Amino acid sequence: MSNIEISGLRVQPRENFWVSSGGENPQILHGFFFETLDWNHGGIYDKNTRTYIGDTYTDLLFAANTLMKDEFCPLGSLFYLDALNDWAFVDGTAFEIGAMGLGQSNQIDFRCGSDIQSHSGKGVMGIRMDGTQNFIVEDVYIHDLVNWGDLGSD
Repeated sequence: MSNIEISGLRVQPRENFWVSSGGENPQILHGFFFETLDWNHGGIYDKNTRTYIGDTYTDLLFAANTLMKDEFCPLGSLFYLDALNDWAFVDGTAFEIGAMGLGQSNQIDFRCGSDIQSHSGKGVMGIRMDGTQNFIVEDVYIHDLVNWGDLGSD
């Protein structure tokens, strides 16, 4: 990589819930980069009926989870939304809130202590490289990166 300028990136990560599926083998439900769905601020569900509304990104997550998980997800098995497919694709399906590990396939359990990204890089990044070998970086100028998220709770 050479002669690159990276600038003007801004992010405001927000503390959020993370969700686990119910049933006999509970799984953490998350997208491409282990991010949780935006249950607090995203407007992805009707709060009265608990039915799916979605948004462009959440619709993309469910479509990719169903149609091209292995081809599209850079982190492969870390991408998991299977337990919510009926909720996303069958009109009128509500999620149920229950105790961890009990109940039916559309049951979820809300947990605390995650930001919207839910991975170790908790803010804006100019460059991220994983699993690279013999990679050369020359004349890279990174500036004007801003993270204005609040500190999380304990």
